[in-house]
Amino acid sequence: MNPAKLNKILAAHALWLETRYSAETKGERAYLQGADLRGANLRGANLQDADLLGANLLGANLLDANLLGANLRGANLQDANLGGANLLGANLQDANLGGADLRGANLQDANLRGADLTGANLRGANLRGANLRGANLRGADLRGANLRCADLTGANLRCADLTGANLRGAYLQGADLTGANLRGANLLGADLTGANLRGANLLGADLGVKSPLSRMLWLLGACPESLAWVDSNPDASIADLVTMAKETHPDWIDWARARGIIP
Repeated sequence: MNPAKLNKILAAHALWLETRYSAETKGERAYLQGADLRGANLRGANLQDADLLGANLLGANLLDANLLGANLRGANLQDANLGGANLLGANLQDANLGGADLRGANLQDANLRGADLTGANLRGANLRGANLRGANLRGADLRGANLRCADLTGANLRCADLTGANLRGAYLQGADLTGANLRGANLLGADLTGANLRGANLLGADLGVKSPLSRMLWLLGACPESLAWVDSNPDASIADLVTMAKETHPDWIDWARARGIIP
């Protein structure tokens, strides 16, 4: 799309945003479904509530752009610059954000289900409450990112850097965190049921558990009741835990044996 046509659409959209709740609506909402916006300069553009379904924004400059509530489902944002952009509540389901720069971007409550964020830079980004179910975040930079209460069920976080990230209350069921760096991360209340933490770095991470034994069990995905029992019995051995489990949680024995915790 040529710059003149794009600027005309943006001007009409700005007028629509300004008057849409008035008695007489002027301008027109930006409908850019499937638009070819490769390499476009949209720095600081106001695209709030714009429709960019399936748009091609490969390598586009969206630095500090306002995309609040925008529809970017299935859009191609590979290698785009979205640093500092406002994507609050935006729909990015199945979007391609591979290699995109999202440093400091606001993605709170955004829908990123199934999105490709391979190698994306999300350092310091706000992803609180975001839907990242099944998203591919392999090798992504999430240092210092806010992922509080985010849904990362089944997400691919292999080799992702989550140093100092806030994952408090996050949903990580079945997530792949193989080789991920979670050094100093906040995982209080996070649900890692069935998550793969093989080779992950959890040095200094806040897991909300006290004793070394309960920490080990937490990493292996043990039931909360077992963790609570261990923390209330800090001198307990694995043999003591097995005795307790036989009486209260016989199914835990099979679980522990399958993981090599007990013979």
